[in-house]
Amino acid sequence: MTHLFKPPCLTLTLLASAITCAFSQAHAQTSPENSGEIETIIVTSSKTVKSIQEVPASMAVVDEEQISQAARVSASDILSNVAGVEVQGAARGQVIAIRGLGSDLPPGVGESSVSTNYDEVYSIRAEAGLLGFYDLDRVEVMRGPQGTLYGRNATAGVVNFISKDPTLDEVKGHVTGSLGNYSFKRAEGAINIPLSDTLAVRVAATGVGRDGYLSNGHADMSGDGQRIKLLYQPNDDLRILAGYDRIHLGGMGSGGVEDSNWDAGLYFTTADPDIGDGQDYTADKYYLKADWKLGAGTLTILPSYQEASGTNEGFFGGRGSSGYDPKNVEQNALEIRYASLPGAPVEWVFGYYHYDYEQYTEAFELNTDGSVADTAEFSNNTGDSDAIFAQATFPLSDDWRLTTGARYTKDSRKAQGTAPPPVNLYTGVREDNFFDWKLGIEHNVSEDTLLFAQAATGFRPGGVNPFNGDTIVPEDLLSYEAGIKTRLLDNRLQLNSSLFYYDYEDFQIVDFFITATGPNLVFYNADATNWGGEFELLAAPTEYSTLNLSLAYLNSEITSDLCLNPFGYAGEADATCAALSTTALNFNGERLPHSPEWTLKGGYELLLEGEGGWYVVPRLDIRYVSEQYVAPSNQPAALQEGYLTGDFTVTWHSADDNLSVSAFVKNIADEAIKTAYFVGYSIPGAPREFGITANYRF
Repeated sequence: MTHLFKPPCLTLTLLASAITCAFSQAHAQTSPENSGEIETIIVTSSKTVKSIQEVPASMAVVDEEQISQAARVSASDILSNVAGVEVQGAARGQVIAIRGLGSDLPPGVGESSVSTNYDEVYSIRAEAGLLGFYDLDRVEVMRGPQGTLYGRNATAGVVNFISKDPTLDEVKGHVTGSLGNYSFKRAEGAINIPLSDTLAVRVAATGVGRDGYLSNGHADMSGDGQRIKLLYQPNDDLRILAGYDRIHLGGMGSGGVEDSNWDAGLYFTTADPDIGDGQDYTADKYYLKADWKLGAGTLTILPSYQEASGTNEGFFGGRGSSGYDPKNVEQNALEIRYASLPGAPVEWVFGYYHYDYEQYTEAFELNTDGSVADTAEFSNNTGDSDAIFAQATFPLSDDWRLTTGARYTKDSRKAQGTAPPPVNLYTGVREDNFFDWKLGIEHNVSEDTLLFAQAATGFRPGGVNPFNGDTIVPEDLLSYEAGIKTRLLDNRLQLNSSLFYYDYEDFQIVDFFITATGPNLVFYNADATNWGGEFELLAAPTEYSTLNLSLAYLNSEITSDLCLNPFGYAGEADATCAALSTTALNFNGERLPHSPEWTLKGGYELLLEGEGGWYVVPRLDIRYVSEQYVAPSNQPAALQEGYLTGDFTVTWHSADDNLSVSAFVKNIADEAIKTAYFVGYSIPGAPREFGITANYRF
């Protein structure tokens, strides 16, 4: 066997101690030529090119093979085996939470705690998380505040979806096709073409379709995407990459299941009618990245422009709407940074970041007979942010290094809304200035063992409620983290672990409830703490197998008074909350949403070689997630019980590795997993899915 087999990352979170695990950070090359050693993975999320084991932070990587072989077509699919990460459902798209911190705020009203970047460009919209990712190189997840390292501020962490760049070497590409139950079908293709010694282009496209899981046809998938990247690299000192992305989403869109049906075990049956044209959303992104080696460092300039618009018509959560969400949204961003060259004795990066957006939405009432009411609700949100940031790592000796970082941000928000016009027109403005810092230390105990510890702050800007003009107070995070990364047994065993403690002030929470006067959208702030840890084991027991185990523990608690209105609650209000509402309850002492206490994940992969060089790779992933709330209020109906499920793939590879065919099953146990809750309606995740994927590389 002459090829180098690189099995995809596996992750297993195992229930055991109060130490949480991180996702698989390396693969094992299991061919005889490599004697079962664990392969080194190179990452760039730390703004330097280095091994993931050299990055003093809790980090995860998902590679292209894991994504393509199991037909992972959404953010929830791709990140399902990453410990400490939960992907929540939403009326539009999907939203990511890391260590219990994400966002329940509507798009444009506030910011997410997690910065989700597509080729280093951040978007306030979540629709891209549903399209189906294509021609990806890898996905990198960094946990914890990253404000002193990234242009876009992020208090909970960063998820970078990185697509493949053009190369100057040769014409190459791939074609992939998938079929599965629920009439699932997906096609993907990409080609890299060198145009000259200094110019290359890469073109990629995808299309995906699937019937809805819900009885009214909702929770389906229909979309397509196109991407083109142009690389100009005249020498080793200058690299310019220009890109254009387009995505389109159709179908019926998300849907919900009534409490009565959910409680009766009818997890995919809803009384919502199937009327309406569904959704039609299109987004375009233009971006450019220029890297120029200049003096002691590399100057990077990254401007981007995004625009999107869409219509939606249908029933969700017992309420019909027909309108534009968004009617129009535009985003501009510019990041300029200067970073040290690889191998510099002092690693440093500093830069400037600008970001602004404007989003307008409009919604009409849709009646059960299909008619549209004359009145409308609208909201218009704008935001503007400027920041300077810097981080440097200094050697204290051959084995010790000190990291310091700082960030200053000026942020402003404005919102105007009404329901319906011309009555009750509100305007609100919020402006914030804030300073973040980071202090860390790392120590190489040996060539293969790294210890690190750090303290950092994070700041999530405030926002404005477009329906009443009330402002949302910014939230502050003080975080502490310590960890170890090590390899043992001649590079056949890897053990990584970390512990963290988060102290939150003014954590942002949204409460949506319905009274006799209509729907209410109210924002609150509360103090909270999150603490836990991560432990991960990756092993190559033999030359032909890999094993990955991981454990995650998360303890979260609201530590101040928080008065929310649970849907359907008919008892007496808490005395502290009685002045707010006759049904309000105090959530002081409750867990934060999207915060399972235990997460247990694991995987095992085996290589079986046939005559002539072809080989088969069966792989099993198992995950256990303990109970968690999927919304900040509306308990107990917002509670998702603990569940155990997993995925299985078996992949046949040709001897030259150009052709592979995979059979896959996702959510083997066919668990009905509640991903979000909305005033009496649950949004279910995908039931059991199975199918086949064929991939040809040329």
